[in-house]
Amino acid sequence: MGGGTYSSFFRKGNGDCSNVIIRTQLFSPDREVLKKIKSGYQMEMKLSGSNGPIVALFEGEVAGTIITKDLLQLITCMNSGFKFIAIVRSIDSGACAITIKSIQ
Repeated sequence: MGGGTYSSFFRKGNGDCSNVIIRTQLFSPDREVLKKIKSGYQMEMKLSGSNGPIVALFEGEVAGTIITKDLLQLITCMNSGFKFIAIVRSIDSGACAITIKSIQ
């Protein structure tokens, strides 16, 4: 499954909000929500406040929190009107690996 965080856009320093690809895991996942999710499913990402945290929602329920080394840049993009989805790569023993992508 692979842990950690991978970012292909903020690491380069260009801050391009329209070409986001971040690989990370959900933190504090809700096991009941994860039971409904399969690999390939998409989740909505939402700011809980203007400065975060960012949560991943599946069918309106919080699946978990987004934590990444690029969190501040991601929040800035979301506050600027960019929208993102979290695509489930895998679920294993309560751990959920996701890829974050811009949908604008």
